[in-house]
Amino acid sequence: MAVFVLMCVASLPSLSLTTDEPIHYQYGRKILDSDAGRSNPAVMPVSALNAFPAWLGERLPDGRIARGLRHFQVARLPTLLVAVVLGAAVFAWSRRLYGPTAGLLSAFLFSFDPNLLAHARLITQDVFLAALIVLSLYSSWRFARRRSIGRALIVASLIGLAQVVKYTAIVVGPLVAVTILIYDAPRLARVGGRMGRGLLAKYVVKSMALGFLFLVIALAVINIAFLREYTFEPLQNYQFKSGLFQAIQDQAAKAEWIRVPVPRSYVQGLDYVMYAESSGRRIYLLGQLRVGEGFPGYFLVAYLLKTPIGAQVIFGLSLASLVRRWSWRRVLRQEQFLLVPLFVFGFYFNLLFRAPTGFRFVLMTLPMMHILSGRLVRSWPAWSVGKRVAMGVGLVSIAGSTLSYHPDYLAYFNEIVWDRRLAYRYLADSNLDWGQSDVFLQEYLAAHPEAKLEPEEITDGDVIVRVNNLVGITEVPARFAMLREECTPVATIGHAYLLYRVPCEEGAATNTE
Repeated sequence: MAVFVLMCVASLPSLSLTTDEPIHYQYGRKILDSDAGRSNPAVMPVSALNAFPAWLGERLPDGRIARGLRHFQVARLPTLLVAVVLGAAVFAWSRRLYGPTAGLLSAFLFSFDPNLLAHARLITQDVFLAALIVLSLYSSWRFARRRSIGRALIVASLIGLAQVVKYTAIVVGPLVAVTILIYDAPRLARVGGRMGRGLLAKYVVKSMALGFLFLVIALAVINIAFLREYTFEPLQNYQFKSGLFQAIQDQAAKAEWIRVPVPRSYVQGLDYVMYAESSGRRIYLLGQLRVGEGFPGYFLVAYLLKTPIGAQVIFGLSLASLVRRWSWRRVLRQEQFLLVPLFVFGFYFNLLFRAPTGFRFVLMTLPMMHILSGRLVRSWPAWSVGKRVAMGVGLVSIAGSTLSYHPDYLAYFNEIVWDRRLAYRYLADSNLDWGQSDVFLQEYLAAHPEAKLEPEEITDGDVIVRVNNLVGITEVPARFAMLREECTPVATIGHAYLLYRVPCEEGAATNTE
């Protein structure tokens, strides 16, 4: 984890503000200034953690400490701190399942995961969401093994906190309920007779009470985080955009007494996110641009391209080991707390989700995979020298592949995309171009003033084009069609910008980041 922190901190000076960071940071400042109103439904109160250092620095006497706290790079450090907590949870869970060697393997895979490295440095929500989902599942596993009110309160609090990070977290409560029910299923299946029915009824009552506790704590956290602005508004006062919320409102039209127990901005944000997912967005995959419809299997393709091949092999072998030595009793009591969420997220995001704009949407699945990967070395003491050497070579390849992209982990592609100039032909958007390369661009333009940045007309000379504009995500697709279809870039500038030499000539693949 120390290496993980070092790699993140060392890469910060070369990392420009990404596209979404300013809006998250600005909303965090609004929350700290006691204003929960928002114009962008994607922002959430958790960003107040990122804005807190600058907010504190403005209230301290002017000096080096105050000025340092106000630096935008410091605002990224709370995300890194949460990433470290997540890494510790990955180690702890893997160690408890499979032993200390497994914990170390899982921690290694986490620390050299380029996607986690990339997003652990940003003022965004994805690492916060991943941490709270994994911690909620880990705590629910511990609660299932030993029931206590203290552990129940921890699970409920984590689920509640997740709700003010990202709307994806709405599924966390049901996931926890399902996994605990699966854990209890064998015991419940054995009860019978009058005494058994009594025990079953008692179980149902306890489960309902627990569910009510979770709901109350989640509602309390949401209200506190959104500063209770316009809580308990009548349902009929809302103007919904999504079909689901409009249908609910229509069904409850005669029940004017119904009031919503959470702040208006939370409800409207959820409504807008559901509406936006079903509306027309430009989605890009493998050279194809679609509007208003997703790509089935988008995140599976992204996983195969954007995670180290060695990590994929280790995870695959771990799953094979689990299947080969399958034990329903063990799986229901242990691995299903990871397997069920992986299946749910994989099914939804690959087959139902219609607005895939980056692998970051499924970032929470990577720590779960790293935990399960620890199973592969469960019998490490009995391994032969050859197997240990092979594992060592695999781990070195993972570290080398990841470090080869330093400091731009956001643009990482594994060796399937051998020519980094051509990564845009596979994926774009926040997978490759999220505004992180502006530092490199400015340095290049200063050294090469003759280069033209996205000119209105393509003329002879050096032409630089941003990846998302080139493929048509953030620009009219026809604008750079000639470059996209007839030319090959001669170099990348920080991965997110491509350099073309017009008239088009094949150039050596060079990176200028």
